[in-house]
Amino acid sequence: MTARQIQKLNSYLSISLTCREHIAIIAMIPAMMRNVKEYDLLLSAILKYAENQAVPITHHARQKLLLKIQIAKILSLFANIVRSYAMEGNKGVVLYDYKYTYSEFCRMKQTDFLFKCAYSIDFLKININCFRDYGMKKSSLDQLIQLYEQYDKIFSLPRVSKASRITSTSMLADDIEKIDHFLKHRVDTLLHSFTQYREFHKAFKAARKQIKYGRPKEILKKKIKKYRAAPALPRTRKSTKPVMQLRPLVMPENSMPDLIP
Repeated sequence: MTARQIQKLNSYLSISLTCREHIAIIAMIPAMMRNVKEYDLLLSAILKYAENQAVPITHHARQKLLLKIQIAKILSLFANIVRSYAMEGNKGVVLYDYKYTYSEFCRMKQTDFLFKCAYSIDFLKININCFRDYGMKKSSLDQLIQLYEQYDKIFSLPRVSKASRITSTSMLADDIEKIDHFLKHRVDTLLHSFTQYREFHKAFKAARKQIKYGRPKEILKKKIKKYRAAPALPRTRKSTKPVMQLRPLVMPENSMPDLIP
């Protein structure tokens, strides 16, 4: 999200919370009540995109390092087993692929490390029976596969999150435009009917202002949490009365004076 979008979302949440606090006053005018409920639906749709962007894309370095250390220990153990097997009878195993030590595995680049893990897992799956007498266990291979999947997931998570954020930001722009139009033409136009309720009128106008906070993302998270915890808007029964239709005003004939030639 952009800084401007965060400011707008903070304002939208403030408006919704203000309306819920003064719901008894709003209910006095049915049209305003319907507009507030429709506004709440638009806001809940926007918050889905906002919460989608809350997935962290940082702080994965330590997790990757810890997993890499565990994987490197298992890979170095397997490399020693393969080398021992190959040197004993020169059985055609390519030693070049298993010349690495624990420290060399740890110093590998991430892409090279992932490739070496995948290659080793495929090789050991096929030839595990050849290395059982040398101390290789199926449980160790299963552990390596599980650690590799976790490492690969964390490695790709920031890129997936960034792509998701870019999509959400573009979709947010369209929805924010809709909700701005709705507030301007459906809610603000009825606000004058509540001028006698000064507390609500003042609180609503203050919520409409977009304030630049020092830590806008933290404020937004707190407001979303407060919004989720707030009581839901009351349900209204569907009216059985027919909807009033506007009737066009028909001017009677000869009602306009004749034009002087």
